[in-house]
Amino acid sequence: MARLRLFANLRELAGTSVVELEADTVGDLLEKAAESYGLDFRRSMRRARVWVNGEPAAPEDAVDDRDEVALIPPVSGGAGASSSLAGIDLHVSAPLVTVAVLILANLPASPEWFVTALVAVGAVWAVDLVDSARMAGVDLQLPPLLATILIGAIAPYGMADNTSGVVGLGLVVVFALVAAFVWAIAAPQARDVMAVANTALAQVIAGTGIGSLVLTRLSPDGRARVGAFLVIIILSAAAWWTAGRGKGIGFLDPFAAGALAAVIGAVLAAWLWNLGILTFLFVGVVVALALIAGRGFGAMVRTGEVYLVDHPPGYLTLIDGPALAAAAFYPILQLVL
Repeated sequence: MARLRLFANLRELAGTSVVELEADTVGDLLEKAAESYGLDFRRSMRRARVWVNGEPAAPEDAVDDRDEVALIPPVSGGAGASSSLAGIDLHVSAPLVTVAVLILANLPASPEWFVTALVAVGAVWAVDLVDSARMAGVDLQLPPLLATILIGAIAPYGMADNTSGVVGLGLVVVFALVAAFVWAIAAPQARDVMAVANTALAQVIAGTGIGSLVLTRLSPDGRARVGAFLVIIILSAAAWWTAGRGKGIGFLDPFAAGALAAVIGAVLAAWLWNLGILTFLFVGVVVALALIAGRGFGAMVRTGEVYLVDHPPGYLTLIDGPALAAAAFYPILQLVL
C-alpha cells in the first residue's frame, strides 16, 4: 500500500496527515483519496503539488508500498513556499510582470517590440498552463502550442490590412488544428482524444489572441487601442483577484466584479484616448464576457474542472481570461469601428 502524506487544508479535510491506499500509480492513488474524502478535498487536491520520495511526480508515475507521496497545497498557512519567493506572492507578481512587459513594449512607435513581447509572454503563459495541466492529470501538449503562438504573430503580421488581417487569423486557426493532429500522430503520448481536444482548444485561443493583438497594434491608433485593452484587463484582473481573496466588493463574486471592472475600464480608456465612449462601452461588454469564458477555459484545462470562484493552480492564471478576450478584441473592433 502506498503512503499519501497530506499537508495544510488537505490534512484538515481528510482528518489525518497520512493515508495508506492500494494504488499502482500516483494518479490512481490521488483518485482513490478524492473518492474517500469528498468534493472539497478533490478541489483542493487539484491545486496541490505532488511529490514522490521528495521528487516532483506525474500522475502516470508508478508507486508501491516503499513510496511516500506528498500532496502539498500551493499556499500553506498563508505563505506557501511553492507560491512565494522572498516574501513575494508569485501569483500576483508574475501577471504584473507580464503586463508591465506588454505596456513597455507598446510605447515605442515601432510595432516589432510589441509583437516580440507578445510571443515571449505567450510562450511563458503556455509553459505555465501545460505545467499546471500535467500536475492535474490533464493532457496538454507544449510543442504544438508554442508553434501556434509563433504562427499567431507571424501570419497576421504579414497580412495586416483590413481584409487580409482577418484571413491571417483564419490561417492561425487552421494551423492550430492541423498542428494538434499532426503532433498526435508524431507523439504516441498525445493520441488520446482529450489530449488532442485540449491542445487544439488552447492553440486556437493562444494563436488568435496573439494574432488579434498584433492586428490591433498595426491598425490606425494601434497604440491607443492596445493601451485600452491593457487598461481593461488590468482593472478586471484587479477586481477579480480582490473579490476572490475575500477583500470585499459588496455582493459581487469574482466573475461579476471582473466583468463590471472590464466595462468601466473600457469606458475610462475610451475617454483617455478619445476612442468613442459608446463604442467602447459595447466593446467592454464583449470583452467582459470573453474574460469570464476565458477564465473558465483556463480552470478547465489547468484542473480538469470548471471552477466558478476558486483560483486554479499556476502562476499566470490571471492571463487565462485575457487570452480569450484578446482573441475577440480585434474582430469586435472591426465590427463596431
